[in-house]
Amino acid sequence: GINFKEMNRREMLACRISNDKHPLNKGIPLKSPFGSYRTGKRRSPLAKPHFVVNDSKATVLGLSYRRNEPVFAIKKFKDWTSVYLPGGKLPTMLVKNLARQAKINVYTDSDDIQVWAVKSMLGIYSYPKVKGVRTIYLPKNIKECRDFISGKTYKIENNKIKIKFNGAQSILLITKEGKIK
Repeated sequence: GINFKEMNRREMLACRISNDKHPLNKGIPLKSPFGSYRTGKRRSPLAKPHFVVNDSKATVLGLSYRRNEPVFAIKKFKDWTSVYLPGGKLPTMLVKNLARQAKINVYTDSDDIQVWAVKSMLGIYSYPKVKGVRTIYLPKNIKECRDFISGKTYKIENNKIKIKFNGAQSILLITKEGKIK
């Protein structure tokens, strides 16, 4: 859905955020790099050919790491949306923003906890340095969550639960009504 131009030279498949106002880039600072870029002594792979966006109807969201060419873009169509990314590792917030746009439930905005979901269980793990309250966003059909290990029932308000963490912690939530999707 997005038109490209082939560039016949070796280039890193890397990008810097150039549009921090677009919802896909929410929470990602302007000029943040991602993809396969060099940091210090680490060598990045080079691609030849590589492609740049050449589409006046696409919204450019990121430019190439070295040459400021459009390599991250979005283009909306009547029934679908096309997104082009350069490659390499993507920022966590970008993956979450892509999921939100696809109407997939994103369980947390925190980068310091991990959440796994299956039909009627939710596993949550916090890293050792985590201190404080984190919010878990639940699908609308979840009515009650109980910790399988401690037996504690968490209060759900506006499809959210708040959990206080103090270092590494594992929680296994079981739903009594509804199912986690």
